[in-house]
Amino acid sequence: MKLLAYLMRHGETALSPTPEKWLQIGLTDAGRASVQSGADYLKNAIEEGHRAPDYLVSSDLARTRETAAITARTLGTAPATPIWELRAYNEDDETLNQYANRCQLALEPLLSGTRVPLIVAHRSTVSYLEKTAGPLPLRLGGKSLEEWEPDGGNERLRNGGVMAIMDSGLVVMHRPGSGHAAEPPIAVV
Repeated sequence: MKLLAYLMRHGETALSPTPEKWLQIGLTDAGRASVQSGADYLKNAIEEGHRAPDYLVSSDLARTRETAAITARTLGTAPATPIWELRAYNEDDETLNQYANRCQLALEPLLSGTRVPLIVAHRSTVSYLEKTAGPLPLRLGGKSLEEWEPDGGNERLRNGGVMAIMDSGLVVMHRPGSGHAAEPPIAVV
């Protein structure tokens, strides 16, 4: 198994769990606490031998930029580079097909290099990754866009959670609030 990237979901906002779309909304105190929990988990995992991310990226929305700033401080890394294409799905301004194309445009170069990024993104990003069949290139895995709900009921990765994106699939590493890792520890090197 090869590690392609880490993904962290942004913390809770005042609108969570309602989709925030492209609103520039920050985190609540509970959201900052869940992000800190995820960042602390990742820092400890790195200290125990997991590969450290080479760089951080986030969407350009306030909730992901705040999540990335907390995480960068905790890990002692450079700030995240904001990428517009990593924005959440917004049904008011784009179709599912446009969103899927935007996700692929953003994620494919991040997941196909030799450097490992930490991507700070949204519930819809997690949903997109769940619906794509790896390895690269990413494709909607047997689901029509009509069956895909980018903001619907996705609890695989809670706010502030951390997952590893492997060449063989997704591994949830930490769910804040659960008090433990989400799945048995894996060797992420």
